[in-house]
Amino acid sequence: MRSKYFYGKLKLMESGPFGNWVRALSVGTRILIPLAGLICSALLCGQPVLTSAEQTGPLPTKINTKDGLNYSWIPPGKCLMGCSANDTECFDWEESRKLVEIRTGFWIGQTEVTQAAYQRVIGNNPSRYQGLSRPVDQIGWSEARKYCVAAGGRLPTETEWEYAPRAGNQFPRYGTLDSIAWYDGNSADQTHDVALKAPNAFGLYDTLGNLWEWVADDYRDGKKVLRGSSFFNLARDTRVSNRLWATPETAHRDMGVRCVIDFWR
Repeated sequence: MRSKYFYGKLKLMESGPFGNWVRALSVGTRILIPLAGLICSALLCGQPVLTSAEQTGPLPTKINTKDGLNYSWIPPGKCLMGCSANDTECFDWEESRKLVEIRTGFWIGQTEVTQAAYQRVIGNNPSRYQGLSRPVDQIGWSEARKYCVAAGGRLPTETEWEYAPRAGNQFPRYGTLDSIAWYDGNSADQTHDVALKAPNAFGLYDTLGNLWEWVADDYRDGKKVLRGSSFFNLARDTRVSNRLWATPETAHRDMGVRCVIDFWR
């Protein structure tokens, strides 16, 4: 109603002595107000702020020669992190919605760390569900961190982790659950080869389901945070804002990792 009243007053003033000035203001306002709305919508809906070069084509990818895995470039931007709008399935332990900003882009694994990559870098394979193209499981926080450092990177922060899987999407999932994730309803209670499900807009696979992924952040009482849910979890658990926590030495069959690289050496 206010915008209709505002535009109506401008229309009336156009016939006055300062008509030319008012007409110019009217035209500018009709352009700037909708444009401002689009900009605010992009920021508040988590759409990453991309450069023009990045918007013209797919985001860059690179193979890490240390572990042989593909990494995707994640551009800087803003994101609403936490329980998604109109998501009625959020748990009490999930973060409240808040606007966060990633000021520096980073590279993140397109997939969870595979058993082949882990064996190549660390020299062993602790996984319960064997398969070189399956994600490495049964690793604790310290083992996850050790791997990422040895591969030339680090564990993602919790903010980076949620920003990358959302990829500008403010819904609990970026697609239908069965098309994007291995979870209790379709996994047969085991992990599966990485990259068999549909990727998100940043080209990342299995950000939901398959394995919980360790991140760098503390929870409390000495515990660390994991994100992403797993093959073992129910549909309600398999949402981008959900969280888990465990002591650093915990190495369950549903725990793995995905690494971040800041720059290539």
